[in-house]
Amino acid sequence: MENTGKILFYNDSNGEGIIITQEKKKYKFSVNEWSDFESMPIAGLEVSFKIEEDKAIEIEVVPQKEEKQEKPIIPKTLPKQEQENKEPEESSKIFQEVTLPNNYTPLDKTKNIIKEKKISVQAEDEDEEVVKAQRYKEEELTISEEELADLLTNSKQSISKLDKNIKQTMSISDTMKRYFHFVSESINKRLGYKKVNGRLDYKLAKRFIWTTYNNLREIDFHIISIRIKSVSDDLKQMGRLQEDFERKVRYPTIAFEDIFLSSQIEYRKTKIIAQKISEKLSSLKVKEHSLGVERKKFQKQIEEEESLSQKQDLQKKLKIISGTYVDIVHMIAKLQDEYTLQMEKLVKFEEEHKDLFNKEFTKEAKRYKNFILDIVNAQAYLLDFLLWKEAKTSKAILNHFKNLAIDVELNTKGYLKYYLSTLDESKTNEHTKELFELYKHLQDIYKDYVLILSDDVQDAMEFEQCIKGIVKNLGVKAFIDELQALKWAMTNSVKIIVITDTLQLSSSQKFLDSYHNNIFSKPEIVFLGHIPEKHSKNYSIRRVLPRNASARVVMQTIKEVIETLDTSV
Repeated sequence: MENTGKILFYNDSNGEGIIITQEKKKYKFSVNEWSDFESMPIAGLEVSFKIEEDKAIEIEVVPQKEEKQEKPIIPKTLPKQEQENKEPEESSKIFQEVTLPNNYTPLDKTKNIIKEKKISVQAEDEDEEVVKAQRYKEEELTISEEELADLLTNSKQSISKLDKNIKQTMSISDTMKRYFHFVSESINKRLGYKKVNGRLDYKLAKRFIWTTYNNLREIDFHIISIRIKSVSDDLKQMGRLQEDFERKVRYPTIAFEDIFLSSQIEYRKTKIIAQKISEKLSSLKVKEHSLGVERKKFQKQIEEEESLSQKQDLQKKLKIISGTYVDIVHMIAKLQDEYTLQMEKLVKFEEEHKDLFNKEFTKEAKRYKNFILDIVNAQAYLLDFLLWKEAKTSKAILNHFKNLAIDVELNTKGYLKYYLSTLDESKTNEHTKELFELYKHLQDIYKDYVLILSDDVQDAMEFEQCIKGIVKNLGVKAFIDELQALKWAMTNSVKIIVITDTLQLSSSQKFLDSYHNNIFSKPEIVFLGHIPEKHSKNYSIRRVLPRNASARVVMQTIKEVIETLDTSV
């Protein structure tokens, strides 16, 4: 019993495929069961076949009602109705981004351009055909001769209209205005970040900032306030813009493709044509190889066959195969010529505009680079500041860091120092080197201080001036008001405290207790005067000096303490 159906899928590489009937039943088949040598298996072809053990055998092509052509003929023009339906703008709706190789080889210098050029197309609207092509790469190479005929006819029409040149859809000036208008708007919306006091190198700190963000959120998700979430989302958005902008500046070819070429409708359309031709060429070359092997097989059988009738039968089959083989070779030659022409147009269009675009883009981009960088760095600094400000109010985070083996200052610098201390210095890599570089950057931004607290204005001023003369990596800040000193210390990194036993508002012991309870760090303490007998063991007093010690003695003591401190990682 004969059945009819259509070829749903055929793989040229292994000669296997699937036929589907009107009843949606599927039957596997092998090319060895193909009985019609006037044509080869191809997806969409209607066939008749018999069934044996749930497999299709004795497969033949169902004759079409219209007159069958011996060779594929490419019509010179499309039917009028199809011409009316094919608007030039259609290709821009279907395809969003098409990427050619970075470097073209001039056509007059090589004859192998067809073999070397690969063209990739990214679909904008993922309809069923596109998804199907993505899932079945083998089927991606199979398109009907009618589709190819329409394609080539359409390309020839465009060639005659363009006089072998691609028409410019949008000028270089207009494409750049559109891009830089978007960049300018993004900057203007964020001018408020200029008021942020500090800047943190986002490119250098990016990975560690987001690692810290995620780690702290995991310990206590309540610290992610509305403001922190808003700043973090905005930083991500602006960070993507910065990366894209710098990528375009660093690689002008990318800017040329993304900004200028993507706006050229006829250029994109020509790329699509070239890509389709390239796909068809790949398919035909596979078939050419398959038929070439088949021809040699029959030729060998004819030479070895002794029976005259059998030899004549083999010769007839060989003639059919050879005819199909010649047709494919002829079609490949035609497509190669057409592909070369399309590529020549693309290369010519690019060469006409690339240098001028790159020159204008480089000039214009310089105006925006520093603005983008400044905003991103301000956002990074603000996010870091807000994140640790909230962290210092979280009991869960405070308890987490108290349980660590070493003291950690509650800021990015302290957290990074702790992280670096856990690494094996003998196994450094590029990522580790970046972290050490980041730590040096954080030392410049988040400066460590010597805090001086005295009830005597003259002493405080003298101590400050003397200590400033010996410290290079530390700042010096003097106070006579305990409350102001405590408030200032909450937002700054204090490495050493110089404190007198008597203060203006309270005792030194009460101040140090308050410092310990409100600030998560353990600075070294140089004490001037008599230490209370029952002082807290939560803080360590490194050195004790007489209450009337001179500024020079205090300075020398601080110098000795600094020398013993490991102020670098």
